[in-house]
Amino acid sequence: MLTKLTTPTLILALGIGVFETAATAQGGTTIALLSVQDRAANTAVAQALDIALRFELSKSGSLIGPDQTRDTLRRMRIRNGDQTAPERLRELGQVLGADLLVTATLHDVTIDQAPQLTASAMLYSSTTGELLSGAFEGRSGADGHQILGLGYVGEIDKLVPVTAANLIEELMTTTTTGTGSPTATRGSLAGLGVIGVVPFDGIIEVNATLAANTLTRAVEVTLLRHGARMLSPNRTHEIVRQIQVGKWGSIASDTRDTLHSQGNADVLLTGTIEWYELGTRGGLANPRVGFAMRLLDASTGRIVWTGDIERRGSSRGELFRIGRVYSKGALATKLLDRLFNDLAKEAPRLTSTLGDNG
Repeated sequence: MLTKLTTPTLILALGIGVFETAATAQGGTTIALLSVQDRAANTAVAQALDIALRFELSKSGSLIGPDQTRDTLRRMRIRNGDQTAPERLRELGQVLGADLLVTATLHDVTIDQAPQLTASAMLYSSTTGELLSGAFEGRSGADGHQILGLGYVGEIDKLVPVTAANLIEELMTTTTTGTGSPTATRGSLAGLGVIGVVPFDGIIEVNATLAANTLTRAVEVTLLRHGARMLSPNRTHEIVRQIQVGKWGSIASDTRDTLHSQGNADVLLTGTIEWYELGTRGGLANPRVGFAMRLLDASTGRIVWTGDIERRGSSRGELFRIGRVYSKGALATKLLDRLFNDLAKEAPRLTSTLGDNG
């Protein structure tokens, strides 16, 4: 099993030179991929993800070179696009000459046991500086594992290109009805109005902040998948940062008022992650994820809905491992799907009570 991943290894695996993108790109769209945020503290995998994402993005438009992007980010003192106010992202897009800005985050990496990683990508308009779409992927080398061991992937470098391809496919094909407003579907969450996601906090003993950041991103992307209209995360972050000075998991009254009046949020969603760990069962990875969340009326601060859930990856996958989940990121997504399906059923009733102090 590989314990170290080098950039040439991934290029050989892809079988191409990924930096010859401008000449082979299809269409007239110009795209800038900002620096991959390495939350997992694994430089080799983060670099490999950057290369794989560039290759996938080159299929959708002309990709601005990494050196030009990096120099511009440094000159403008922008470290994280997801935490940069829309006005600054608009300026960045103008300086780079980009139509679209893509951010990416490597949330976690595990190389022992079956290798696994969790990553996300977000697509921003350079015209508005706000979110257009998002993608989140949790993947394990054991995802295709069968009784005889067929389908098992033992090397992290084989997971990276697949993860990147899935992220960009979702990112570039999401239909929107406007900035940050995916097309509503039957049973979706669009009826709740604009949802502001206030970053979650964590009460776990190890890597609580990392886990909370990962879950927050999973929440944002899963909301979009369920047809929610969401306040652009970078605008939410800017408001919360200024008022609460980085204190996540709670919503001060001033923060709520500002998200409602300036961000036009109708409801606010936040919560706490209580479990985010990776164990083993039957010699294979067995994640455990648990969290609680609450939805508030942005105009009154009244809690209108709560939900909590906790599961292990093996909870419903004992017989022949059917339905078993091996990745923390994938398990978090499945649990969020369940809670948001429940929330969608209650959305009509909740909508009728918004703005009611009673």
